[in-house]
Amino acid sequence: MRCGELYKRYLRLIGITTIPTGIDGLNEIVHKHILHIPFENVSKLLLFGEKKSGRPITLTEFLDGIEFQSLGGTCHSSNPYLHALLDFLGYKTRLLGADMSERNVHTCIRTQLYSHEYHIDVGYAAPFRKPMRLDKIPYQIKHGKYIYLFMKNENFKKYEIAVFLNGNKIHGYILNEESRKFNFFSKTIHESFEIGKAFMSCIRITRFFKDKTVELKNRTLIHYKGGQSSLKVLKNIEQVENAVKNDLMMPHCPIRKAVKILEQIIQKPFFEGEYYPEEY
Repeated sequence: MRCGELYKRYLRLIGITTIPTGIDGLNEIVHKHILHIPFENVSKLLLFGEKKSGRPITLTEFLDGIEFQSLGGTCHSSNPYLHALLDFLGYKTRLLGADMSERNVHTCIRTQLYSHEYHIDVGYAAPFRKPMRLDKIPYQIKHGKYIYLFMKNENFKKYEIAVFLNGNKIHGYILNEESRKFNFFSKTIHESFEIGKAFMSCIRITRFFKDKTVELKNRTLIHYKGGQSSLKVLKNIEQVENAVKNDLMMPHCPIRKAVKILEQIIQKPFFEGEYYPEEY
């Protein structure tokens, strides 16, 4: 399939039927991308289950996962392919790396429109529902018990995303300004499939809706709405499948298969022993 047809398919899958332009178009693309494409590591587990290793996926594989398996991806697919879509549509955009526990382990997007620059990140399982203007920072979002802060880190003289829980910073990233090609992240992507890495040790799905967010963190199902949050611990695979289908609205997601693959990786049953949910 030609690139143009792939990008038209991409737009269709996020619910856009016309060619977006300008700031309104940029806002629509980011907002609908967040709503239609979940953050999840199920696709990573499925790929590992097939190949016993990992690799960057193609745009066609990314779109097939969305359309036929109710999947999405992590920052290693959602941000690079959104960057490519924006570039195809004529937006001035750059793919950037960001530092977490390692250098350039995360991806994000910088877009310039007229005289303003915007930070975009649809691959962080975060409620970044619209582009964030760099000249409007600090930019704060409250999400359940979490506070997301986009700010300038004065020590590093770089932009930073910091996430706080009960006043304590629990994670985040520092942005790097160098433009990167997708293949720059190939080594990092391959390494992310190694046993013991974050998304090879758990089930993680985050799905944003117009008025709420639903997350699955292993056996914990969390609903966020109106600044409030509630938690339910799932007790068996049937409850997990039901939550993925009805709460996360991912009817074709092969979650049972992903759980089996995870059990093979971590060498223990997913539902074994008493479970104490993490702070959320």
